[in-house]
Formats: sequence, structure tokens, C-alpha cells
Amino acid sequence: MKQFCCSLFIALMPWIIFSCSGSAEDITESALREAEMAIAQGDMTAAESATKHIVGNRSLEDLTPRQLGRLSMIYMQLADVDDKGDHVSHATDCYRTAFAADSDSAAAFYNNVAPEHTAHAMLLSAIVHSTDIPTDSLHLDD
Repeated sequence: MKQFCCSLFIALMPWIIFSCSGSAEDITESALREAEMAIAQGDMTAAESATKHIVGNRSLEDLTPRQLGRLSMIYMQLADVDDKGDHVSHATDCYRTAFAADSDSAAAFYNNVAPEHTAHAMLLSAIVHSTDIPTDSLHLDD
């Protein structure tokens, strides 16, 4: 019951903050922190709920490259626990959108992730680059 209450609180936190404070940027930052804290506590249900509040009806283009990077790391951690393709797909969408918005900021984020996220960042980069390069271009004609 205690875990349920904690999960419910974490899931509702972005909405509580939104009704009290205001800006979408503040709400996004709060929801990202809540998702990161939920993962640190092993509460993947609350983390996934927070990610849904972050994106909601908004476009990924509304997020900053750093926010997109953080969100992609959350999705990759969710994928570690729940091997649904959706999490990796969402992470790759965040990665691509971050680089499309500001490649320098995105590169700075991914090159400076915390050591515990280095493997996630490298895997995400490899996935995106391998799917973005057409297989025909890998065959060299002599």
C-alpha cells in the first residue's frame, strides 16, 4: 500500500505543480525529476507515468535538447526493465529530435552523461545511426 501511495503521489506531482505554479518548462523539469527519482527508487510504473505526463499532448519539439536527452535516458532505463520496443522507440525519437533542434547542445548532453548512463547513450547512438544509414550504402561496389 505504501508503494502504491508513493507511486500515486509521484504520478500526480506534475499536475499538482502545474496547478500551483505555471509554466510548461517548470512542469517538464519537475516531471523529469520525478521520473528520474522514481527510477532511482525502482518504481518503473511511476517513472513511466511521469514520462506520459511530460509528453502528453505536446510535441517533442516543445522540449529542449537537454530535456529530450534526459527523457531518452529515462526511456532507455525503462527498456532495461520492461523489454517493450516502445521505450527504445521513444528514446530514439527523443535523440533524433534533440539533434534536429540543436546538434551542439544534444552532443554536449550525450557526451557528458553520468557514468551510469554511458552505456545507454552509446547504445542509443548506435541504434539511431544503424537505422538511419540505408543498408544499400554499406555495400561497396567495385
